[in-house]
Amino acid sequence: MADTTFVDRQTPIMASWLNDVNRLTYDLPSTDSNKGSSLVGYRPLGTGVATTLTVQDKLRESFSVKDFGAIGDGVTSDTAAIQAAFDAAATYGASELYFPPGTYLLTNPNNDADFTCAVVISGLTNCLVRGGKGTKFIVNTAGTGSSEFGMFRIEQCQNVEFTGFELDGSGITINGTGANRSRGFVLVNYNVNSKANDLAVLNKRIEFHHIYAHDIGGFVGVPPRTDSLAATPYTDTLTVRDCEGANLLGQDHFVGGAFIRNLYVGNCRCVNDIVNETPIENMMVDASQGCENALIENNYAYGFKFGSKCETRTGAGPTGTEIRPSKNVIFLNNTYEEIGDPNVFTIPGPFGGDTYGLKINGINCKALGNIIKPRTTLDILEF
Repeated sequence: MADTTFVDRQTPIMASWLNDVNRLTYDLPSTDSNKGSSLVGYRPLGTGVATTLTVQDKLRESFSVKDFGAIGDGVTSDTAAIQAAFDAAATYGASELYFPPGTYLLTNPNNDADFTCAVVISGLTNCLVRGGKGTKFIVNTAGTGSSEFGMFRIEQCQNVEFTGFELDGSGITINGTGANRSRGFVLVNYNVNSKANDLAVLNKRIEFHHIYAHDIGGFVGVPPRTDSLAATPYTDTLTVRDCEGANLLGQDHFVGGAFIRNLYVGNCRCVNDIVNETPIENMMVDASQGCENALIENNYAYGFKFGSKCETRTGAGPTGTEIRPSKNVIFLNNTYEEIGDPNVFTIPGPFGGDTYGLKINGINCKALGNIIKPRTTLDILEF
């Protein structure tokens, strides 16, 4: 009679192993947070590395808007999916939010009375927001929005970097050539849900680079939203570098800033070249109304009504007499061509009238090595 002891001893072990295999067959494909990729370990190359990471831990370091249902076909509205992605990135502390190549349509903006924006980026910290080659945002004004349509509003954010995409505002048709005060990005220095508490919101260390914006009123705007200047906080450290703009029409600026401490705008290029279009009231860089420690250098602008300026904010506040001077603002080696209204003969510069190349009014504010070519018969001015 054959000895079956070995088989009998192995049967419970094999049954347990089969149960484990069957359980993994169901658990590994699961989207349950305690299953799926959380059951697979991740070990980076090298010595002295962490040994407790799972594949789920590693994947969650970076979010993709496609994970939240964004389509990117230029037809389907991706507003809700993009909003959900930014909300999740802020809540869970994602180090990166990625927009794969595609055309993302923004519609039905948050209808705040001050600055209507499609997507509100709130509470995001230590995050890189980047697009792939061919990532574009487009807009239209369908839905509950108003003509002051912005793409993104930024509030209570710190150490956030935006790079690698295109902003196309041609879907906004106010005045036939762009949008009245439409913007790509709006940074706000107040709590939109509690505007009496102005100190509740302060954006810090925000950077934009390698972004192309066109056919929209402005690229980046930092407006003051209170008349109580003594209580108005600053956006602290804003950098705009190596960006490009085209046809920014609609009474706004490439970079329009108020109440910014530590502003840098450098190596940017913006050309407004719509044929037969009289320049609308806009400018390359506005570093006014209490900006401190600003360097605007090596930028090129063509076809604006105004060049750039820094000014002191006066005649505002509860009594109408408060003064918030701009301080330590330097315009260095910028080139502005075809600046000014062709129907108004006005010398550009710090003492210009209706139009100007550079206008300086503040404490320790200077213009050095800038070239201004007005829309007049005057020669190029350098100062």
